[in-house]
Amino acid sequence: MLMVLSGTSSSGKTSLAEALQARSPRPLLHLEADRFAPTLQPDHPALQDADFRSRVVVAMHEAIAAFGRGRIDIIVDGSLPTEHDLRDRCLSILRGVPGTEVIAVRCSLESLREREAGRSDRQRGWAEQQMRTIYEGVDFDFSVDTTDRPASELAVALLESLFPS
Repeated sequence: MLMVLSGTSSSGKTSLAEALQARSPRPLLHLEADRFAPTLQPDHPALQDADFRSRVVVAMHEAIAAFGRGRIDIIVDGSLPTEHDLRDRCLSILRGVPGTEVIAVRCSLESLREREAGRSDRQRGWAEQQMRTIYEGVDFDFSVDTTDRPASELAVALLESLFPS
């Protein structure tokens, strides 16, 4: 099974992924897309090449899908691409794996602002900017709101839905 947690920066994806791992009777690998994504030097000219970026993003999603095809349960913690054509292509790759569930991870704008302010590794305003487009046009299988519910509670509810006894 692939569980794709998609949401804005600071929405609670990582906390939810860790809570899912801690509460699941099945072994669930946690793949943080930000750490998995290949990188170049920040000033490399290829970073300005949209075609190159698209090829890297598609290849990364093919690699993620390989886990699912290998019958390895994995939680993918990361936002889908914001460009609609690229996002749809990546979703098609992931949904080609049986048992893929795409989960929207949301929280209030106020919570996003508070969370960003409390973290030194976040660019202020980035989550708010993402919030305008990141959920648009995606057919999510589940949606969770981390504003007022702890990740542990949301994880239990999701696991009961995904793996009914």
